[in-house]
Amino acid sequence: MIEFVTLLLGLVIGPHEVEVAVGPEAQVVRWVLDGETVASQTEPPWRTTINFGGRLRPRRLAAVAYDAKGAPLGHTEQLINYIRSNHEVAVVLELGAADDGSAKKVPRRGRVIAKGVLGYQPKTYLLRFDGQELTVDSGGFELPPYDTERPHAIEAEVTFTDGVIAKAETTFGGGMGEEVTSALSAVAVTSRKGKPWTTDQVQGWVRRDGRPLPVFQTKSDAGQVVVVRDEALSMAVLRSLPFPSGAQRRSQGERSYHLSAVSPVPIGEPANTFRESAVGMVKSNTGLLTALVLPAENYGFQPVVGSRSDLWGALAIAGRAAASSNMPRVVILLLGEKAPEASLPPEVILDYLESIHVPVLIWSISRKSLKEIGLHKHPNAYFGPAGLGSVVDRASIWLDSQTIVWIEGEHLPTEVELAADHKKAAFAGIRP
Repeated sequence: MIEFVTLLLGLVIGPHEVEVAVGPEAQVVRWVLDGETVASQTEPPWRTTINFGGRLRPRRLAAVAYDAKGAPLGHTEQLINYIRSNHEVAVVLELGAADDGSAKKVPRRGRVIAKGVLGYQPKTYLLRFDGQELTVDSGGFELPPYDTERPHAIEAEVTFTDGVIAKAETTFGGGMGEEVTSALSAVAVTSRKGKPWTTDQVQGWVRRDGRPLPVFQTKSDAGQVVVVRDEALSMAVLRSLPFPSGAQRRSQGERSYHLSAVSPVPIGEPANTFRESAVGMVKSNTGLLTALVLPAENYGFQPVVGSRSDLWGALAIAGRAAASSNMPRVVILLLGEKAPEASLPPEVILDYLESIHVPVLIWSISRKSLKEIGLHKHPNAYFGPAGLGSVVDRASIWLDSQTIVWIEGEHLPTEVELAADHKKAAFAGIRP
């Protein structure tokens, strides 16, 4: 038995002390970071300091326990700087008798487990089994008859009382083995031509360590826009801007996007926790443009007297939230006139968003303010009224160009890459 005592939540960079609990038979604990052994211990306390480096990146930390003969006793791991959102959903399946009367046990029913910070509770459940909607009663559900020889997918979507939507996916059966697994990873891939791909088209595109990863399915759902706005950017200034009519003219049809926002004011424990609020659906492009200048209360945020903003920390959390949505995604950062204080340098945060394949668009009142922050040369930075219209246009193009590719296995974004002969596509974090 081995379990983490230390759960590293929030943004993790530099050295951190970590600890595990192990059974009495353990004689050695080996610490592994991103596949490389970084520490080894032969006696308690089973505690060490791990240096996560100076770059904010998704990391995989594992601990392995061995007995006196060197035989492995157990393994545990946690993902760092990735997917740890403020709202988590999981699907747990329960086994029952098979329809053919054999002794084999197969999934028959299950539960959707949902947890939110600050006491937020599940409000509504949406559950699909191979695309068919199922009834959920207080989180529990029954599976309909199905072919046990084929692979099947369960998708759960939970809306919490604060409006945030969280999702989980589970697959089982067929060629995926008899054991239930939730080992699927979503990779956002951007098309240069702005058209989504089918599952057959992208087979073999995504690789890890040079070997192709099986693609379970592809999706091109409505996209997710996450907004972070500097509290120093006054509503009077935003509302005084001339409406960029070009954005309205360039609007592409009636596509709608999910809109949410992250407040730049930390809300306390765990460290680097920021309030995220779902605003609703907006139609491109005019609806998105209008939503960007909504008062803070429309996002569900109330001013916190005496609290100091951490705009760049909030941007990192917004990127992580966008990635965890498992939808086409983009983050929009709206800056005020003055350079905001930063817990981490802006370049560290922007590098992090690229590492998790989340594109970011930056806007400020003037080029001068961008220059003061050091972002005037960023390829996706805009300013002024016309720049606000450009941000909306670029967001729509990116969202409409992304395909979500579900690959088998649990993989961090930094662990996978596109095959060299498919560079006609690019990860969403890289400008097409």
